[in-house]
Amino acid sequence: TVSHHLLGAIRKIAIGETFVPDELMSLTNPKNNVTPISEQDLVKIKVISAWLHLHKGRQQDAAKYLQAIRFNSEFGKWAELNLEKYFPNDI
Repeated sequence: TVSHHLLGAIRKIAIGETFVPDELMSLTNPKNNVTPISEQDLVKIKVISAWLHLHKGRQQDAAKYLQAIRFNSEFGKWAELNLEKYFPNDI
């Protein structure tokens, strides 16, 4: 399930295993996923992907995820703060 994959990704991050953010995004591909992804899980995937890119110093790669969640009620403020920090001229 998607939740299982999300928890597995978080576990990898927590123990310091190498993890590619785009692996999470592959969950959103209908060909790779037999069950539909909820809007909430899609937001979680984008947040984790953005955080991983930021943590690795790849702000440009994080931008698309930050833009996608910037109006989310839970994570929008965090996304907006990071967009302002790394892309002040683009907002």
